[in-house]
Amino acid sequence: MRIVARGSHVEHWMNGQKIAEFDCESDDFLERVRASGRSPGFAKARSGRIVLQDHGGLVAFRKIRIRRLE
Repeated sequence: MRIVARGSHVEHWMNGQKIAEFDCESDDFLERVRASGRSPGFAKARSGRIVLQDHGGLVAFRKIRIRRLE
């Protein structure tokens, strides 16, 4: 899996195929965030910590790399 974020544009790739693409500042994205009940600051930070989560099942993470794209 690869997540590429450049400014407000985000791409989510899995097994070499792009499976999602969105802009964090688009009207569509902001409406979806509002409808989800997330906090008003959701997806506003351009730097900081990442969060890894599961949904109640067994999960394992390996070879996690974070690189700054220039």
